[in-house]
Amino acid sequence: MGKYRPPGDTTAYDSLVRMAQDFSLLLPLIDGHGYFGMKIENLRMNAFRDGWFTEILPDSIENDARETKTVDHDLNSFNYNKIWSGQAFSLKVDEVLVHEKSKYQDILIFRSSTYGNVLALDGIIQCTENDEFTYQEMITHLAMFSHPLPRKVLVIGGGDGAVLREVLKHECVESVTMCEIDETKHKDEFDVIITDSSDPIGPAKKLFSQTYYGLIKEALTEKGVLSSQGECPWLDLKFIKNLVKHASDLYPRVAYAVGFVPTYPSGQMGYLLCSKDEKQDLTVPLKILSKSEVKRMNLKYYNSDIHRSAFVLPQFIKEALCV
Repeated sequence: MGKYRPPGDTTAYDSLVRMAQDFSLLLPLIDGHGYFGMKIENLRMNAFRDGWFTEILPDSIENDARETKTVDHDLNSFNYNKIWSGQAFSLKVDEVLVHEKSKYQDILIFRSSTYGNVLALDGIIQCTENDEFTYQEMITHLAMFSHPLPRKVLVIGGGDGAVLREVLKHECVESVTMCEIDETKHKDEFDVIITDSSDPIGPAKKLFSQTYYGLIKEALTEKGVLSSQGECPWLDLKFIKNLVKHASDLYPRVAYAVGFVPTYPSGQMGYLLCSKDEKQDLTVPLKILSKSEVKRMNLKYYNSDIHRSAFVLPQFIKEALCV
């Protein structure tokens, strides 16, 4: 979830990978493999040692991060080799539940001592049972509560269905479209668009480009709001700065928020919020939730106070992003 990439033999995977390419169902999947085109045999899978699973960046992804070129040179500031150098994350394993290779990726599900069931694809943790809600609630509700009446919602990515789960907690929602990419161009159609993408490496970089943000802007209604995965400020602040600049060139209102996700690198995730309404203050929720509403929506992380505080940034981030 968040970084989750559904197994390649599913329709959801096909839709998500196509979103990283040009917008046409006529194009084939890039290399036809998981992790947006990387072949399993080139990935160095992490071993279990003394009952522990350790997530370390596979060599082939480091090489891809160094070698992949993109039309938007600013996006090359995202470099996994730099991010994960000298850093790893480990979980104690109680039991391996599933470990198999599909045509597209290595799939591992194990029960950990501290975070419940864990899903890892190609050796990289995607979500855990005990903390998945943190990312899903933030990327969804920061946007949903920044729009006066979000009736039509588009979810790009989100093949696991968790963002959809959160969107449907809003009774005002009339329709949700999940990553059904075709040749039709949407204009002024969606109140909220949520980009639940993987990290910006290889073809997925297009989901973080200014061109992509321009297409999203066209698809939003007059007061439309975009919420996008915004990486970790501890690991690649330069990339985030470029991302915010791209968005600010297109949208009158842009804000950056942070939240905790213990099992993501460095334990923190950023979220980029954009609005077409220049009067909208994204840092203040339009609806203040009561305790009973929080309980009814089964919210475990998000509340109205968290919404406001998520945009209160440390000084080094404020200075870097000029906010």
